[in-house]
This record gives sequence, C-alpha cells and structure tokens, in this order.
Amino acid sequence: GRCYPGYFAGGGAGSKIVLENTRIKCIGNHNIIFINETKYPLKVSISVGHGCSVYLGKNFYSAATTRFIANETSNIYVGDMCLFARDIWIRTSDMHLIYDIQSGHRINPNKDVLICEHVWLGQNVTCLKGTIIGSGSIVGLGSLCNGDKTQRVNCIYTGQPAHLTKEGIFWLHKGSNSISEEEVRSGKFDYSKETGGIFPEDYDKWLLDEYQKRFVSYNMMERIDFFTNISQNGKLL
Repeated sequence: GRCYPGYFAGGGAGSKIVLENTRIKCIGNHNIIFINETKYPLKVSISVGHGCSVYLGKNFYSAATTRFIANETSNIYVGDMCLFARDIWIRTSDMHLIYDIQSGHRINPNKDVLICEHVWLGQNVTCLKGTIIGSGSIVGLGSLCNGDKTQRVNCIYTGQPAHLTKEGIFWLHKGSNSISEEEVRSGKFDYSKETGGIFPEDYDKWLLDEYQKRFVSYNMMERIDFFTNISQNGKLL
C-alpha cells in the first residue's frame, strides 16, 4: 500500500507529529492516511484496505490508542479538535460478508464514518459503519454508534445504540482539575470567555452534503485534494 502522512496538512511540509504507541497497516493499493498537525502525541492503530482513507483533523487527542479500521474502499473522517478517551474503536465494515439466502444479495455493505468537529468520545465508545456524529457533541461512556441518529450538533448521546440524551450543550477541552476555585463555586460558565465549541444547527451541512455527494467518486489524487482543501481552508473551494 501507499500511505500519505501528515506533512500534507496543517501548513504543508514541516508540520510535526509525535507518534506514541502508533501502528499503521496498509493492505492493497490507493490508500490514504491524512493526519493533520497536532500538539498532542498521536496514539492510534490504523488499518486500511484497498482504496480506503483515514483523515484526522487538527489537534486530535486520544487518551490511549484509538483503533481505526477502514475496509472495502470506505473512509473515516475525524474533524478538528476532537477528544477521544480510552478504548475507542471506529470501523467501516463488519469484516465478513453476509448474504441473503434466497436472493444471494449482500446485506451488510460497508459505510463511511464521519465524526465532525470538536467531538468528545467517552471511554469504551464504538463507532460502527455509517456513524455520523455532529460537531460539538459528546458520546457517553460505553455507547455504541451505528448510524446518523447522532448527527445533530451540541448534543449528548448515550446508550447501545446511542440515542439523544441532552441537547443544547457545549464542552471544554480543559479538564476539571484545571478549572479555578471561582469557577467551581459559581457552577456557571463565563460567556465573556471564548467557548470554541458552540455551533449553528446547520454547521455540518456543507461537509455532509459535499462528502456524500462527491467523495465516493473521487480517485486517489482527488481524495487528497479533498482532504487538503478541508485541512487548509476549513471547507471545499
């Protein structure tokens, strides 16, 4: 296989990525692994089959090794400023083929996984094929995502399968141990500070529309252009 590493993104050649407990495996040809610059050590295990892509946005953070598995010309997209806890699995297929006995038609095709911007995945979350998670959202501990029921922005999703638990929330990257005593006592956010995690309801629409409409037909170089545009400009030009 042929992998395209993170120097394509985050300002081009010279961007720095520190690998920690990272494993990357390419099977077949025309695979793309596009990793943007991050200020955190990169802890991932990535396995891609023929014609697959994995895109990790800027300042991706994982508390331990996150496992990405893309097969059968499928793709995994993770937006900027995402935070993943321990024991996260993201996969685009069931790994084995399942057919209907009478018709002989396959009933478990692969599907892409899209995790939009500023998403927090709690410990032991699994994202199966077809998962879409909206920007600014949280998926709670031990949840199982398996479709587009989690695609609204600024929501909390929990359960197996994951479902809407709370809407109209935002979260901060800094941990609870780093907040001031004043913040603890007040129990209220100071809106004079920059939140960085509140998104309009239609914030992800352009990405979902363009990705689902155009990306599936891209050849290898067009996929690289697609990722490069998003990395450098935040959207397609």
